[in-house]
Amino acid sequence: MAALAVTPASGSITAAATVVRVDVTGGNPDARQRVKAECTGAETLVSHEFSPSSDGNHSWFSIMFPVAGSWTLTLYDTSDDSTLATLAVTVA
Repeated sequence: MAALAVTPASGSITAAATVVRVDVTGGNPDARQRVKAECTGAETLVSHEFSPSSDGNHSWFSIMFPVAGSWTLTLYDTSDDSTLATLAVTVA
């Protein structure tokens, strides 16, 4: 089962100041995927398209959330837009 994590942790991120890494684990290496980050009133952030490594892992580096709020990260399959994992992230 796919999962998402952020570094630094949710609640320790400051808008427009903290550089964040999003990690995918348990992803399907045979599927093309993206991660999107959404928050009401903010522009949606979208990762590059990728296939996880053979062990199911991938990292999206150097993300900076532009505004404070409750963000939802979604890992999705680009072939059919199906959701593979979600994560709630709090940005101060």
